[in-house]
Amino acid sequence: MTARDVISQALALSEAASKAPWHHEPYGGQNQNGDHSGGHVFDADGEYVVPEVCDVDGALIAAARTLLPALAKALGDVLDLADAADFSASMDYDQDCGLVHAHHLREDITAALSEVTP
Repeated sequence: MTARDVISQALALSEAASKAPWHHEPYGGQNQNGDHSGGHVFDADGEYVVPEVCDVDGALIAAARTLLPALAKALGDVLDLADAADFSASMDYDQDCGLVHAHHLREDITAALSEVTP
């Protein structure tokens, strides 16, 4: 499976899932590890998504639902920049110093990633 296949699959799952953002609500007493006796994961409409889950797992599930689309978009942007770099590297060869100006690619990737918001 290619990186673009993974991105497509992640975005398809994200679109098919219950509306984001999700949140986790623990309930009951806490054990010696600080976990509550149970918890629920709710979608953006307040409907149960996962009826019983421990604190850490519930928080991860809720965060993953919100972050998945942003991470897939960021990875797609980076792959697009890498594709563009393959093309522009041959066009950006400096005859005087014999270098491809990779710092331009780094700046483009940094700019793309700084625009990502979950």
